[in-house]
Amino acid sequence: GYVITPVSEQGKLVVIVGGCNARGVEYGQDTLLQMLRGSGKDLSLVRGVVRDAPAIRWRGRPQTQVSHYLRPGELDLYVLSRVNFIDLRSGIYAFEAGEKLNKAEIAEAIKQAHLRGIIVYATVNCGVPRAEYDKVMGTFRELLDLGADGLWLSFDDKGPGDDPVALANRVLELGRQQQISGNLIAITPPKGSYQRIVTDFNRKMMAVPGMEQAIWFWTGVPS
Repeated sequence: GYVITPVSEQGKLVVIVGGCNARGVEYGQDTLLQMLRGSGKDLSLVRGVVRDAPAIRWRGRPQTQVSHYLRPGELDLYVLSRVNFIDLRSGIYAFEAGEKLNKAEIAEAIKQAHLRGIIVYATVNCGVPRAEYDKVMGTFRELLDLGADGLWLSFDDKGPGDDPVALANRVLELGRQQQISGNLIAITPPKGSYQRIVTDFNRKMMAVPGMEQAIWFWTGVPS
């Protein structure tokens, strides 16, 4: 949320933009620019007090390579487009369990995102055999150590793996240890369950304590 209010300061009109966090100030700035009116060479400001908050709280999109976030102007365009979260992944889906990470590149992307008030999710492929669960947890920990804010369980087209409920419990426990919960936990269900909400996978996963407060990414067509 944010507020825009004009005040008098030593005989001059000063317009204050305040937000509850960095993103709120960015949204307030965008609205302030919409209140400017041009007439020839003159510029005027529509007077008024604005208090508002975004109807859609979370805005983001997958980016297939971390390096893309570091292209000149990329994250600035995200801010102008009101994107407020990004996720770290390698390729279309996510980082694979145990994948070798380019830590310098990832750390810089996280740093630049945080400078712009953008939340960063660590995204790891969780649709793997049980034997790879330790590697999944290791990759999540590496990304958190580099500064990621949230944990994103990606099943997607890779499938549910052997025991997704057991793995979700481990990821949520890691989150609790790092004070990460609620909207900082995210999930993409596997094929068949990201198109339809009412499935056996979604029912079982939603029953895991903490997952009912997570952000779920479905792609079902509205009906």
